[in-house]
Amino acid sequence: MKPSEVMRRSLKWSAVLAVVVGFVGATIGTVVAGPTGAAGAFWGAGMALVFLGVTTVSIRVASHFSPTVFFAIVMGSWMLKTIVFLVIVFLVGRSGTVNGTVLFICLVVVMIGTLAIDVWSYLAGRMPYVDDSVLEQKDESLVQNDDIENVDDKVSPDVPSSWDSKQS
Repeated sequence: MKPSEVMRRSLKWSAVLAVVVGFVGATIGTVVAGPTGAAGAFWGAGMALVFLGVTTVSIRVASHFSPTVFFAIVMGSWMLKTIVFLVIVFLVGRSGTVNGTVLFICLVVVMIGTLAIDVWSYLAGRMPYVDDSVLEQKDESLVQNDDIENVDDKVSPDVPSSWDSKQS
C-alpha cells in the first residue's frame, strides 16, 4: 500500500471517530451539563478533527518536496495550528457557551483514538522500510565491481602479512 493510501485511510477513519465521539459526547454532555455540554462535545471533536487533519494534509502535500521543504511545511503547519488552537480555546472558553470539561474530554478521546487509528493504518498498510529499486541498484553495483573479486590474487607473496608473522 502506498503512503498516500495509508494517510487517506487514517484521515477517513479519524473523521468517522470524531463524528461518533461528537454525537456520543453531545448526548452524554447534554445529560450532564445541558446544552453547553453538547456544544462542548461538538467543539472538542471538531477541533481535534480539524487540527489532526491539518497535520495529515500538510504531510501529504509536503511529501512532494525535498526534505528541507517537507520539514518547513510540517513545522509551519504545527506552529500555525498551535497558535490558532490557543486562540480558539481562549475565545470559546471565555464565551460561556460550552462546558470546558466536556470539550476537553472529547478532544482527548478523539486525539488518542486518532493516534491508535494512525498506528493501525500504518501497520495494516504494510509499508516497506526501504525502496526496492535502491536495493536492486546496490545489488547490481556489487556484481559489476570486478576489483573485489580476486583480492587474494593481488596480495604479494613476498610481503608477509601480520597473521603470518604471529604464527611463526
